[in-house]
Amino acid sequence: MTEELVKCINCDEELDLDHDDYDWTEDGPLCWGCYEVESEHASTLLHFGIEGIGKYYIADHFVRDEWGEDAKEWVRERLQPRAWHSTDGWRGYYDTKPQDGYVVLAEGWATGRYSDVRYKHRINDLGEWLPDHVEEVPGEGLYVLLEHTSNVFSLATTIICAESDADAIVEFLSDNGFSVEVLESALG
Repeated sequence: MTEELVKCINCDEELDLDHDDYDWTEDGPLCWGCYEVESEHASTLLHFGIEGIGKYYIADHFVRDEWGEDAKEWVRERLQPRAWHSTDGWRGYYDTKPQDGYVVLAEGWATGRYSDVRYKHRINDLGEWLPDHVEEVPGEGLYVLLEHTSNVFSLATTIICAESDADAIVEFLSDNGFSVEVLESALG
């Protein structure tokens, strides 16, 4: 029996592929500890469309759907690679931009239903309402990107759609009480 030793692409820990727990990514192997950290800090892309709700997890070394299947190509058609923006030594946020052909309808930060930020409740209302109306979303659908920030009480939130569907999506949202202005205010 030959033991193959390689290094984790994130922390350089030596891995025994025959005995150690690891996850193989497109970039190479991640030790189990680095895989868990990446999984816990992955951005989440929710796709609301005629086929239902799709969930995609975007980490530094992998992009997967909710079943663990590689989804890098599908996500990269819609989003540029995510980037961490450091605001100081301990703080920052992820910021992922849409690809050409996709537009941001609203972006900012979301939090829970705290009484001191009642104006943010409208984004939570959208999150509760949209799953019940997912099959009504026009065109390719609506994308909601949720990304970690160093503030444990908030998520960077971006609402995106295909540029070709923007007018229909804006009308759909407005007709149901979620105008772009309302969403921008709730995320501000």
